[in-house]
Formats: sequence, structure tokens, C-alpha cells
Amino acid sequence: MSDCNFCKEIDFHEIIECIVSAHDAKDPYTAGHSERVSDMAIAVCEILNLTEEQTQQIHIAAHLHDIGKIGVPDIVLLKEGRLTDDEWEKMKKHPEIGSEILSKSQQLSELKDIVIHHHERYDGKGY
Repeated sequence: MSDCNFCKEIDFHEIIECIVSAHDAKDPYTAGHSERVSDMAIAVCEILNLTEEQTQQIHIAAHLHDIGKIGVPDIVLLKEGRLTDDEWEKMKKHPEIGSEILSKSQQLSELKDIVIHHHERYDGKGY
């Protein structure tokens, strides 16, 4: 498969954009959220003088941070109004689901720790 011209011409960032677009199509309420998070993440990376590689990893992880919401039932994800305790527990699983999704890719598995911890807080009260 390494001789496949089609495979050589695939743009990694275009694939990420397709994945994010699929997520945005499922949950129009948060459409554009990943792009905004990614923009802010890049700004922070620049302030911290991170390397280009670190910045790119964080940029991609920011785009994919909520990808696990694909595994949250629509009745929960798209619910208007307050979630019940049970629904909230299902919603809180999206970082774990996202990490599991990324673990299927050799390249993206490097980002799974960022995704699984994106709701964590310094005081440990995140999820």
C-alpha cells in the first residue's frame, strides 16, 4: 500500500477537518467550537514558545477534543435544557470515548491523553 499515489496525496489536516465537520453536523449547537478552541490553543502555544511540533499536536488535539461526543446518545447530546444526573454521567464519558477513538490511529494516539483530560481541573474536580 506504500506505493498508493492516492494515499501519498492525502492531506492529514483535511482529514481532521472532515472529522470535525462530521461532528459539527451531528451537533450544530456547538458547530465551530473546535475551531475556536484550536485558535485559542495556538495562541497559548505561541505565548509559551512551544516548538512547532508541540503546537501542531495541540492544534490537532484541540480540533478533536470533543470527538467522543459522537458516542454520546443523541437524546442526551442534543437535549435542550438541563441534563438529568444519568444523562450528565453519559455526557461526561465523551473524553474517554474520544481517547479510545484516537487510540485506533498510530499517529493520533499520541493525542489521546490531551483529549481524555480536557475537562480536568487543577483542583482535581474535573472529569
